[in-house]
Amino acid sequence: MKKTRYIRIPFYGIVIAFWLAVIGLFFFIPSVYRLFAPVKEITLLTWAGVFDERVMSEFYKKTGIHVNVNYYTSNEELITLLRATQGKGYDIVVPSDYAVRILRQDNLLKKIDKKRLNFFNALDRRLMGFKVDEGNDYALPYDWEIYGLGYDTTFFPDGLPNPSWSWIFTDPGTFEITMLNDPIEVVRLAAFYLFGSIPSLNEIQLRAVRDLLVKQHGWVAAYTGSRPDYFLLTHNCPLVVTTWSSILRGLSQADHLEFVIPKEGAFISIEHLALSRATKRDNYIYAFLNFVYQDNVMRYLFDAESALPTRADVLSELSLNKDIENLLRLPREEFVRRVHFFKPLVSEEILYNLWIDVKAR
Repeated sequence: MKKTRYIRIPFYGIVIAFWLAVIGLFFFIPSVYRLFAPVKEITLLTWAGVFDERVMSEFYKKTGIHVNVNYYTSNEELITLLRATQGKGYDIVVPSDYAVRILRQDNLLKKIDKKRLNFFNALDRRLMGFKVDEGNDYALPYDWEIYGLGYDTTFFPDGLPNPSWSWIFTDPGTFEITMLNDPIEVVRLAAFYLFGSIPSLNEIQLRAVRDLLVKQHGWVAAYTGSRPDYFLLTHNCPLVVTTWSSILRGLSQADHLEFVIPKEGAFISIEHLALSRATKRDNYIYAFLNFVYQDNVMRYLFDAESALPTRADVLSELSLNKDIENLLRLPREEFVRRVHFFKPLVSEEILYNLWIDVKAR
């Protein structure tokens, strides 16, 4: 009968094997954890230019939360996407003023827990409390634009006489202008010029707006919303309907551009951050909100994108155009009387047909 032979392993061999196993587990366990642990990420649906890669990168470095960014080109596209998906797949969205009201009515936004915000009291109250969301319970103002008239100071060396929206709706005779390219904005401006602030257009008013825009088409060199400053920089048009941010970008290349707010008041657009109703990533979302509303992030975005911040402390530090600074000196009640918002005044189908009719001339 064979005797069983035992192999004796030296004690130091056992110690080495133990530590090799420990080291192996050290490298293996994180892989297992990553395999089963929830992914730290949120999905953002936004306009281009609201955030940039540096902001997202810094947020990831600080929190380990990855931001997936999807873009849309109009509020109508945003509304359509959220209606079609019921908000699933999106955590934070960036609607403009009137879109907030529509998304709220469709129950597509989630109420914000203000107790989890460390910046709420720093927001400028002049940019809050509007009818679309009076308590700002569903949407927080993040950045905003001011629309007015830009002009070439070599053509108007003494300034634009009697700044008024009537400049763009009266035949200038000796020059052409540029107009915005969004039909909601164009129709709203024309209606405001003819009728003031009204909630919608009846059939007679709609016909008057159409006739005015068809007539105006004769002295419009271009409909553009992206680079109206180009027409001033190149001296192609001495007068443009534009945003302050566009003029500010143009001033980095030449000094013959100026911006004025018409005597009837400015139009503004406020971009909001809102939570999709379907999101379940609250911890990550509030970490993101508290990060992007930091004063240094808002200063950076103004420098990078010329976007006006909504923190009162940051806004007060900026060197802005004289008309804008005068506007920002007003108390909220007077400020609200001096600004107007873009909103659809007719159905999307009627608006589309009107716009095709105008631009086909």
